[in-house]
Amino acid sequence: MKSAEEASTAAAAAAKEASDAAHKAAADLKKQGTQVQKAADVCAGAEADLAAFTKGALAAYTEVEALKAPEPAPVQEEPAAGAAVAQAMAQAPPAVERAASRTMLPSPAVLLQSARNLLPSPRQAPAPSPSA
Repeated sequence: MKSAEEASTAAAAAAKEASDAAHKAAADLKKQGTQVQKAADVCAGAEADLAAFTKGALAAYTEVEALKAPEPAPVQEEPAAGAAVAQAMAQAPPAVERAASRTMLPSPAVLLQSARNLLPSPRQAPAPSPSA
């Protein structure tokens, strides 16, 4: 009988240890479950932000990036306009060329007189301002 009591006591102690371990595991599971739920919420928020970015800004950027500037249309000149310009140029009188004046510079006296003509005349006094 004594061995049955010892076996019963040992079984009760083992059951208590198992119960304590189960309670500790349940508390750890609850704590970890809360952290996993927080991580899942953050992940869901990030997925929602990524979906909004993909459908919004990234889609718009991809659409704009795919656009090309239109190629410029080739410019075609009208033959009538070219002919009218050529005719007008042909009718213009030739310019008179003065060979001597283009090869010789004016004399220093002529340059001095031209410079004097640019200066104001000392005989002209400035207009008097009305005094108040």
